[in-house]
Amino acid sequence: MLARFEELTMPKKVLIIEDSEETSGAMKRLIELEGYAAVAALTGSEGREKAVAERPDLILMDIVLPDTDGIQLTRELRSLPETATTPIICVSSYVDGFHDKARSAGCDGVFMETHPRPDEAKSDGPNMVPLHQLKSLLERVIRICDAANPRN
Repeated sequence: MLARFEELTMPKKVLIIEDSEETSGAMKRLIELEGYAAVAALTGSEGREKAVAERPDLILMDIVLPDTDGIQLTRELRSLPETATTPIICVSSYVDGFHDKARSAGCDGVFMETHPRPDEAKSDGPNMVPLHQLKSLLERVIRICDAANPRN
């Protein structure tokens, strides 16, 4: 009975696998503002561990990570019973054949970052995603989470 109550009252959880602390922090804050739980991982190995342990409702996957690439990590997560059906959206500014590779690895969606113009940049971080793009991504995340597990 308690497990069912917790399942109904716990917010949906999003795992952000992103090596930029600034980007993952901004994504995490936006997701939490919408009432969802968010967990961040800065490396592929940390992301793999958190995906299995945390059982997120959605994974946002960067392609360029310090210890692996997001395409390979997506394939690995798809092979694990704990994460085989978890929706994964790849998020990256990498464009050379990225979309097809991400889809063939098992990504459910792809979101392309673009680097901000100087007047849009809010920090010195070279890989910051403009705020309006993070909001667009968040809207897509919410739709996917809600479709997978409607709020009661």
